[in-house]
Order: sequence, then C-alpha cells, then structure tokens
Amino acid sequence: MPDQASQLKAFLSRTQNRRGRAFDRRVKIASGDWGTGETIREMARLAAMGARDPIIKLKAIDILEGIKGRDQEGIARRFFDWMQDGGSGERSGVKFVNDAWHVEQVWAPWMTLTVCGAVDCDDVATTMCSLLLSVGVPCFFRTVKVNPQQPDLFSHVYAVALLKGKKLALDASVPFTRPGQEPKTKFGVRDWAIETPEEDDRV
Repeated sequence: MPDQASQLKAFLSRTQNRRGRAFDRRVKIASGDWGTGETIREMARLAAMGARDPIIKLKAIDILEGIKGRDQEGIARRFFDWMQDGGSGERSGVKFVNDAWHVEQVWAPWMTLTVCGAVDCDDVATTMCSLLLSVGVPCFFRTVKVNPQQPDLFSHVYAVALLKGKKLALDASVPFTRPGQEPKTKFGVRDWAIETPEEDDRV
C-alpha cells in the first residue's frame, strides 16, 4: 500500500500542483496589531477555502463517526477531542511546535492534516475552523493578549464555534484545556469573522 508521501505526490500531480500554492505563499508579516490582522486574514482565507476541500470534508466525516449530523455542539466537541487527543494536547499526527525562527507561517488545513503534523496555535485554529465550516458549523477566530512581558501584543489565537447563539471556545493547541475553556489572564481580546472568499483554486 503506498505511503502518505507517495499518495500526496500523486494527488498533487493529478491537480497540477495547484494545492501546493497555499503553503508556498510567502506573506510578509508586519509587527504589532497590523501584523496580527494580516495573519488572521491569511488564516481566514485558508480556513474558508479548506472548508470546500474534499480532503477536509472526508476527514471531518471520518472524525465524526457516531455523531449526529445536526448535533453541532457534539460535532465541535468531537473535533476538539480529535485535535487534542482527549485532552493530552499532543495528538499523534498533529503536535504543537512553534514556527521557524523569526518566520510567521500559516499552513493550509490539508497540509496540517496530511503532511506537517506539527504546527502552532494559528494552524490549529485554522484547521479547526476549516473542519467546522466543512460540515456547516459557523465559527470565528479569537485573538488574546496573554503574555505579561508583552501585554499590548496579541500572542495567542483559537477557534470559537457559534452553536445556535452559544459561543464555545475551542483552544485545542493548549494542553489539558477543555471545550469552552479560555486563558484566565487576558490583557485584550478581539474576535475576527471568517468571510467567504471569492472563487479561488489555490488551496
């Protein structure tokens, strides 16, 4: 049976490498709030495009085995547990690691799920929102200022699901958190909507 790398190579060949463009994009990120906004916009683009990706849809269906399709809270909690491996924060296949030194990287969700396997909080949030959106659960990103050494800078991001008027935080990149749990110390909070992008075949 072909390994994952061989399958990916064949898939990229069939699609003329269009899917490779997402993680090959180089986005120059400024510092401060402007840089945060640029990062979030790229995350939103990738999450919205990924939600229409058959790889993400099939993975979502696989993860949701046994969950009723209209049980949005059950869906959100199952995605959280799957990303975090029931609370360990170190799911085999998606492990938390920081970006390369002095580089802000945002990976396409299909790359996170099938190739990288080791990403930081912005990639976890992007993939979480992509999974949620792929099965019709609305969501958004929440950035928080939690670093006491840099209280004026947004230093963490996670997904928040909108469940028929109820907001459920899904901070799956932090070990031992649970659905609904958020950082206790916050010096600032901002929510960011995920808008449907124009037609784009890059992801």
